[in-house]
Amino acid sequence: RSRPIRSVMMPWPVARVVRALPHALLPGFRKRLERGKAKYTNLARTLYDREQAQKAGGGEAARHSFISALSRAHLPFEEARDEIITLLLAGHETTANTVCWALHLLAEHPEAQARVCKETEGVEPLGYDAAVKLTYTRCVFYEALRLYPTVPTVARHAAEPTELCGVQVPAGVTVVYGVAAAAKSPAEWGPDALDFRPDRHLDDAAGAPDTRWNPFGGGPRKCIGYKLAELEAVTFLATILRRFDVLPPGPEAGAHPPAEVTDITLGPKEGLRLRLRPRGVLV
Repeated sequence: RSRPIRSVMMPWPVARVVRALPHALLPGFRKRLERGKAKYTNLARTLYDREQAQKAGGGEAARHSFISALSRAHLPFEEARDEIITLLLAGHETTANTVCWALHLLAEHPEAQARVCKETEGVEPLGYDAAVKLTYTRCVFYEALRLYPTVPTVARHAAEPTELCGVQVPAGVTVVYGVAAAAKSPAEWGPDALDFRPDRHLDDAAGAPDTRWNPFGGGPRKCIGYKLAELEAVTFLATILRRFDVLPPGPEAGAHPPAEVTDITLGPKEGLRLRLRPRGVLV
């Protein structure tokens, strides 16, 4: 759908400097950065070389894995390294944050929590095959991701001149897309855009993608681990809710909504306080 857009554009090198400046001023930043890069580069090298050796020896190289796919693509190690490190770093905190927000929302909406519990009853064992069947639980994950998008903004570098919704974008410019703004827009989601309503994603959970939101990006640069994130989150939520009722924190925590903080990813500023009660225990 074509809509007028407002954009803030700056040359890519300037954007990089502006984003890195606060961290670059910290004492010892460069040394810590280099140590971190070396650590993950060595890990990526170990994983990649192991796959190459297995491939050369005719062992388990035929198995399907992310590393074997990179090996079959004959990527230079530098490119394979970047893909491996991206998957290692981006696949943990992001999913953990979304699961935290989902549990918070379920604690505030016991009727939705009851539906998840009912859906997971008798599903054994919890794994890929089971997670595919947990449609409503997956909708809860999508709705938590909509209300609390893991990456609130996405930047793209214009490699060549292009046009977006009537706006001319020169080459070498950074365009920032507001994922959070689109995910909560009443124009797209209706007057209840800020409400927690997992049912709105039923079509998407059934395989019909909703073009009103794209928390994982799109095109060839779409998040490579989006299916893994979905599997992890749905399995974790089902595992917890089969064993526990998730309740809001006690009165000592106050009635204030949890504060948010964004440092590339969106998470709870001071963690989330919840209570877990073994299911079937009466109070």
